[in-house]
Amino acid sequence: MKRILLLGYFLIALTSLAYSQACQINFESDGGMHLSGTPITDVGALSGVQIVDGTDGGTCMATYSFDVINETVVPATCPMPSAGGVDDITMMFMVEETFDAYGGMTLTDRPAKGGSQHNILYTTTGIRGNNVNGQNNDGDTSTGDVSCYSVKVKFADHIHATADEVKVNTTSINTSGETFESTSIVFLDAACNPYGTATYCGFYEDLDGPGGTHPGVLPDCTTAPTVKAEPWAVTGTGVWTAQNTGTVDITDPCNPISATSGPDNNSDPTGVDAGLAPTDVVTGFIFRVCLEDVAIATADGVETTSQTNFTSTLNGFCFLDGAELPTELVEFQGKFQSNSVELSWHTLSELNNSHFELERSFDGKNFTSIAKLQGAGTTVEPQAYSFIDVDYKIGANYYRLKQVDTDEGIEYSNVIIINTNKNSLDTKVFPNPTSDALTVEMTYTTDRIQIIDITGRVVAEHKFQQVEQAYLNTANLVPGAYFVAIQADSGVEMIRFVKK
Repeated sequence: MKRILLLGYFLIALTSLAYSQACQINFESDGGMHLSGTPITDVGALSGVQIVDGTDGGTCMATYSFDVINETVVPATCPMPSAGGVDDITMMFMVEETFDAYGGMTLTDRPAKGGSQHNILYTTTGIRGNNVNGQNNDGDTSTGDVSCYSVKVKFADHIHATADEVKVNTTSINTSGETFESTSIVFLDAACNPYGTATYCGFYEDLDGPGGTHPGVLPDCTTAPTVKAEPWAVTGTGVWTAQNTGTVDITDPCNPISATSGPDNNSDPTGVDAGLAPTDVVTGFIFRVCLEDVAIATADGVETTSQTNFTSTLNGFCFLDGAELPTELVEFQGKFQSNSVELSWHTLSELNNSHFELERSFDGKNFTSIAKLQGAGTTVEPQAYSFIDVDYKIGANYYRLKQVDTDEGIEYSNVIIINTNKNSLDTKVFPNPTSDALTVEMTYTTDRIQIIDITGRVVAEHKFQQVEQAYLNTANLVPGAYFVAIQADSGVEMIRFVKK
């Protein structure tokens, strides 16, 4: 037998901490990013500039979490001068294995299918790929070979942002020499999945598939191949691309202009620029850059004369109008002590909290206010509250909190049930836990027993002709914790049991 004297519930207060001004997250070397409380420039793995090394070939990844917002002060600071609170963003850096956009072969003597210089760098201007083509065989490529890298930025769960609030900052998205460089940015939805897709398909039209007359297998280069208007295939919304193919001059198909960068295709897109509705939730984005060898060669797998590198940079991102910070947890509990019911609750933080009203009910349905306690307004400091109820009723007493904002917004807590019956030590409920049936044995008689779930809802009611022993059918109950509420002359006695 187990009597219930204390039952605690947790209330999720639907308020948030926020900063109201634009917040710039800077990926440059002085951008104030902190990894586990340490500035990024002081972290050993990153202080050597290189973040991900593609020497081992294949797809290489590295993941780091950063603290960029100090939510321990009000208002929260961004960017913060020092670490504070919890990590706010997670970044996954990925160097992809070189592939041929037209289904042909990558250059066979390219070491480790990526080269020792195929990596991602942390530079003074931000995060940039590094893949020097044509230098010491480290970056040798043939026409159609594509090298890509990506940076996935995921906001922590406590940051709530929408498409009109998130802007990604990029620079120098263009082409250079006999290569074509382009970028896609795909925003992430509420489930942290991409809203849409962006697939790199190649600079040239591949009219007849692998083994045909696409670049790399042409018998000669007297006729310039057809250039696509857009090398990326995009599906869905939430995708932005920088892919101006007109920046490479191939008037002479045997000799595309070398060592000449096309005009910049810079932009700082928001989620709305990528086709999302302003109120669509954004939980992060994927920044991906691809560099394709577009020089003309008559045999696939033969080294071209391309010598170039990535020029695109991810400088950072910003919240234009601020973003919401953590939803705070409030604890509410009570216990019966001698001649009073002691109730207490605490908050981890508050936003515009005017006051709490403590409400009580004797039937679980009709509540009245018994106390009003002033709130702390807006604070990130924990707050504790308590009240002693001496006007309780013998038996079941139901309590809940009513939280009122300064703008008169209202939130209710769950209900807690406190039993104040003092003379029920001999009541037995068995078997406990139970499967299909429950036996209740009392030292007094009753004509009604209810089964109540942990939210205070009556799920079953049994009536009798004044019995001292009752058999209750529990076969249809969902597994979980319940109470038997036994009507006695002195009030209601409540005993907890578990349905398996």
